[in-house]
Amino acid sequence: MEFSAPHDPSLRVLSLSIPAHRRHLPLLGAAVEAAAREAGASADAAYAINMAVVQAISAVLRYAGTPALAQFELECLDSPDRIQVCIHDQGPPWVGAQALPGQADTLQAFELVRAMVDALEYLPHPSGNRLKLTRFRTRPVLDDED
Repeated sequence: MEFSAPHDPSLRVLSLSIPAHRRHLPLLGAAVEAAAREAGASADAAYAINMAVVQAISAVLRYAGTPALAQFELECLDSPDRIQVCIHDQGPPWVGAQALPGQADTLQAFELVRAMVDALEYLPHPSGNRLKLTRFRTRPVLDDED
């Protein structure tokens, strides 16, 4: 698996675009896991990233729905201090939308995602939603890990 070389030579990027359908979840997860392993992540870290991506996309499909011809676009960034996966969809806003049925369930589903990565950031976008999942190469020590 090759990463394309963007502007910053210390940053490598892999981009994927795939139809927004549940049957593609294993393919997306496997691709992200392979990209993380290629970037030097441990097997456990790569698997956690895989599971975080699959859980996040599954929650989006389950609770927010997606237009029939929509795509999920993933961008895996490999930088010296982190591995980051950015997920973009063309669906309606699914976090922070007052009228979205099942929003509490969506937020609960993301607690599992949050446990597998170091940072999770939702960004509304004019053409859908963006979600950034970040796993730092040197993970910060949690309060209960003293």
